[in-house]
Amino acid sequence: MKAIIFDFDGVIGDTKELNYLIVKIINPNLSIEDFEKHHNGNVIEEPLFEIPEDFFEIQRDEFTKNNLFPLLDEIRYLSDKYSLFIVSSGREDNLNYFLKLGEIDSCFKEVLGCQFSSSKIKKIEYLLDKYSLKKNEVLFITDTIGDLKEAKIAGIESIAVSWGYHHEDLLKTEKPFQVIHNFEELKGLIDYLE
Repeated sequence: MKAIIFDFDGVIGDTKELNYLIVKIINPNLSIEDFEKHHNGNVIEEPLFEIPEDFFEIQRDEFTKNNLFPLLDEIRYLSDKYSLFIVSSGREDNLNYFLKLGEIDSCFKEVLGCQFSSSKIKKIEYLLDKYSLKKNEVLFITDTIGDLKEAKIAGIESIAVSWGYHHEDLLKTEKPFQVIHNFEELKGLIDYLE
């Protein structure tokens, strides 16, 4: 394996509650269950509710270093061994700011968000082409079934994390290579895949 692609929200960034509260500003009756269902597909191309125009500005203002899951050392460790990338539905300027807060921005070769493309399939294909990566040399780490579906279409293997937006039983419906429950499991799994 040569590269690991990370989703950001729900994997590196603990943003579920923050993003839910931002969306509730103009959708006051939105349930957490409907917010979670929004992530069953592509959240930009297939939204289930209206997103506030200033969503990303509010998110940037409210996000703190405490919104990063406690896995920064593990990301630094992986960046010494693999090329790391972010493929997200977030905005690149926000993502880079959030990574900088955790002092892990230098760990990632490239950060692709919604400004690049609304499709994670296109973002994955772009990375494969630009960095001359074969599909079997790349692993995608995510937390939603929408992302698992897009990774499957792009032809790369995925690992799902149970600490993000979707629960383990739902993640298993899309048949990721494995569902992990902590970052130590990821390091062990990657060592196993080598």
